[in-house]
Amino acid sequence: MEARDGGASTHETPPPKRRRGEEGGPARGEELLAEAEAALHEREGGVVADARGAKRTYSAFEKKRKANLEARSRHADDPERYMESELELHEEMQKLKELAGMPEQGTEFVRLQLIHSLVSLLAHENTDIVATAVEVLEELTSEDVREETGGGAQMILDAVSEAGGVEHLAESLERFDESVAEEAMAVFHVLSTVENLVEIKADLAERFGQTASLLEWLVHRLQKQEFDSNKQYASEILAILLQSSVKNQLKFGEKNGIDLLLRAIAQYRNKEPENEDEAEMLENLFDALCSSLLTQENKTEFLNAEGIELMIILFKAKTKVHGGALKVLDYALTNNGDAVERFVERLGLRNIFKLFAAGRGAGKGNDAVATEVRCVSIIASLLQCAQTRATWERIAAKFVESDYEKCAMLFDLIVRYSAKVRDVEEKLEEQLAEGAELDSDFVYLERLDGGLYTLQQATIVFAHIWSAGDGGAQERFRKLMGKVDMPPEYLPGVLWEMCDAMGETEGGQEQEAQRKKIKRLIINLEGSGV
Repeated sequence: MEARDGGASTHETPPPKRRRGEEGGPARGEELLAEAEAALHEREGGVVADARGAKRTYSAFEKKRKANLEARSRHADDPERYMESELELHEEMQKLKELAGMPEQGTEFVRLQLIHSLVSLLAHENTDIVATAVEVLEELTSEDVREETGGGAQMILDAVSEAGGVEHLAESLERFDESVAEEAMAVFHVLSTVENLVEIKADLAERFGQTASLLEWLVHRLQKQEFDSNKQYASEILAILLQSSVKNQLKFGEKNGIDLLLRAIAQYRNKEPENEDEAEMLENLFDALCSSLLTQENKTEFLNAEGIELMIILFKAKTKVHGGALKVLDYALTNNGDAVERFVERLGLRNIFKLFAAGRGAGKGNDAVATEVRCVSIIASLLQCAQTRATWERIAAKFVESDYEKCAMLFDLIVRYSAKVRDVEEKLEEQLAEGAELDSDFVYLERLDGGLYTLQQATIVFAHIWSAGDGGAQERFRKLMGKVDMPPEYLPGVLWEMCDAMGETEGGQEQEAQRKKIKRLIINLEGSGV
């Protein structure tokens, strides 16, 4: 919609009159100059941001909104009779958008209930009006405005939420035709506003996800072959909505989201992302899939959609999908015996152990470290969750090959990550000595991030191979432990700490079963004097 230049009136507004009794001089001259510039700006279609100018803009917007509502109600079948009011409304909304970008005006939008009016326009029949309303809301919730309004940001969010803005924003996406450039930009602004609101209050992610169609719209938008900024933004919003909400994760699975997300990822089986933005989008897709796999129901959906098979294909590829596929497999195989059996049946062992061997050694790049960490975690899940003795023996046998070469690799990894954990512990001890107050949860999480998690996973693998009873493997481990003077209680101690931490969380039956398995492994290690 083209807004008319210069506002609804062609008459120039004179500058404010000088009050009687005021003296001139340089200071007053500067005021007069500022007033004259403000008047000129307003005559040119701009907004004067002082109290009077803002009040005029707010009042004009409400008058035009109500006039358009009335005109549409009276002349619903005759667009020519209400189009004039629509043009005038659109023009006032452009001025409103300018005010919305001024932090000092944010709370005025709330006080005058303008946010409720803007949200109501998200249901307007004219998509130009809808798009402009979205832009105003985007400005009001932007990072720059939030930083300067302080508590005002929460007031704005509350007003948007109370007016039904969450639902209206989600529903508006269905109305835009992205083949039209202006409407494609409107979609971008909607997604930006969604992100702004979730940044103000993370809990809103669940409410957005539970709206009628947002998750479905996002995942269907990702099916388009062509890459553009809206496809990238859709991937980012999807990852945000699935990150921490079990309700959203479950709803996503119920709406066939797992299969559709796998289809979007499968587009990259034989091609690389063409630029950094597309690579970031692909990373978002993998992150969204990992989040969805935090529920057992979605792990079943993943298995039924042949996600294991696709990830094996992708992590074998020498492309940028490799790391993402490995990460997804790590999530999919955790506490999931059915997935472990499928992975072994589909000949995934050869490739995962090939990667494990390639990731050996310190001082490598971030990608190599990430690969090493994922491989160890996957191998631990394979051994922990194997449903049959035959499958378990097939996995354990990989450590016997090539004169127990992988036993040496595994122990080398244990030694390196033990050193990493010691380094973190020393830094934490220094902080405590300097008077820092660090609670036990913080300390444990710091140690996990610093290498303890990978040390735990590697120790689980060690315990399984030891428990297999192969004399050659045990002898190799004893020699390696002797070289570094590792005390016999060290590795059982790593696993005891892991069990204690698992016992303090609510992990359900699957986690309790894993905890019992780890205890049996500890008993085997302690019984043999490791």
